[in-house]
Amino acid sequence: MERLSIDTLRGKQSVRVTFNLAPEAIDLLSVMASQLGIKQKTLFDQLIEQQELRTHLSQAGLDKKHSTEERRQKTFVLSQETLATLNLLAEKYQASRNVLVEMSIRRLLPILAIEQEKHAKRKLLLSTMRQHQAQERDLRQQAEKLLGLDDPVVQELERAGQSWQESYERVLTIIDKGKGMEKL
Repeated sequence: MERLSIDTLRGKQSVRVTFNLAPEAIDLLSVMASQLGIKQKTLFDQLIEQQELRTHLSQAGLDKKHSTEERRQKTFVLSQETLATLNLLAEKYQASRNVLVEMSIRRLLPILAIEQEKHAKRKLLLSTMRQHQAQERDLRQQAEKLLGLDDPVVQELERAGQSWQESYERVLTIIDKGKGMEKL
């Protein structure tokens, strides 16, 4: 366990740093942070701080030049500790921080693929939920005709229908949240 000290507390302080990145990398980080329910700062810090990045850098041939594709300035909030790590890696591998940041963000691509697949499956399930909702409505109407509105079975079916509708709306919210992935 890391011992508490003034230096460790200062290392957790946030700083704002601007990078020149491909728009796709910026969008990827934003969408994945939203999809995973993680703040961009936290996700960014994790991507840079993980030992896995250092291993990846040592094994991969690092393109030290900036490609000619379009770049946009993007300011991120990150911890001083993460910035120090990024500067250390840039010096060690003689690479620009922009390249290292993009490499780090692109490590999210396999997670994006998994989440996109889940998103597609959720959309299929939502369609099935709509069908069941219609069947539930038909069953309730049939029960009302056979038993009347005051019957306990009809009332129970009404409660079940309300619960189903609430669940349907929550699933719809989850799917709406994932729509950003459809553009990547």
